[in-house]
Amino acid sequence: MTGWHTILFAPGSATLAFAAFFLPPVPFALALLPLLVAAWGDRASLRAAAMAGFMLWPAIASATGLVGVGMGPGVVWAGAAGIVVALSLLAAWFGIFPVTLTLLAIPFFPASPLLPLAALLPGAGLVGLIVTALALTAAEAVRYRKALLSGILAALAAWNILTGVAPAEATPPWRELPEPVTITERARWIALRDSLPAGGVAILGENIFRAEDADARAFWCV
Repeated sequence: MTGWHTILFAPGSATLAFAAFFLPPVPFALALLPLLVAAWGDRASLRAAAMAGFMLWPAIASATGLVGVGMGPGVVWAGAAGIVVALSLLAAWFGIFPVTLTLLAIPFFPASPLLPLAALLPGAGLVGLIVTALALTAAEAVRYRKALLSGILAALAAWNILTGVAPAEATPPWRELPEPVTITERARWIALRDSLPAGGVAILGENIFRAEDADARAFWCV
């Protein structure tokens, strides 16, 4: 792949990641496609471009939330850019999936490539996810990576066929709820919670409450 193709790969990866993250009709697992393409080849620049495109939107979303809770914009945006660059360089040097495994050490990391990978493994559980991630890491580290990656992708396809769940159906449907107008914040929380369907889960914004608010954690984090 030429240098120009590599340069164009980063915005292409970012566009696909945006669609997979934010457009409900787009299968979540498609966010992995640029990472798999980069792991298939043997170009450090391609791995860096794929990781940068994947991490761009989560970094923007996280930085926006931090600025919203009062942190300095200069420090936040510089830190977000630094994280994207650092992860891209690490992916270039060590590989896509080894870097993915190291992200497991960060609690509640919001942008791990394991999230869209989980959409390809309905019903496999955490063990299945970790085994697949380890297999992808091993495949990227050996000489015959293309053969091993092909085998892993074939196994994922077979798993979806045997379980009868298509990858696009693995992510439960979601919709935005209108924010109710109430006198108190707690009444607003109650109204939001009561509007959830049975067994539903609320995905809250980063700045809906502060981390030290024990009452809010007790209300939402059940």
